[in-house]
Amino acid sequence: MMDYDLRHGRSHMYLKGEPLYPFATFQYASAKVSTSQLPANGQIVVIVDITNSGTRAGDEVVQLYVKHSDAKVAWPSEELKGFQRVSLQLGETTTVQLP
Repeated sequence: MMDYDLRHGRSHMYLKGEPLYPFATFQYASAKVSTSQLPANGQIVVIVDITNSGTRAGDEVVQLYVKHSDAKVAWPSEELKGFQRVSLQLGETTTVQLP
């Protein structure tokens, strides 16, 4: 590998494909935002339900990414803005809120 430019797919930040080996099965549903307008404090909360739909108890790291679609300079295809780890029993559902 002689090309170390991260923007050419050498980093997860610029990955254009899907992960090759997902470790568990979780379903995401009912994603919504706390408000349709950005408040004065500049924060919106993303709310989503997570269900363990696998075959055993497991942990999931819920991740919130943003995309800079109108940027004038090169940005990562996705930028991590928040995350929360949850432990769920088989069939269990929880609601996660990420600012």
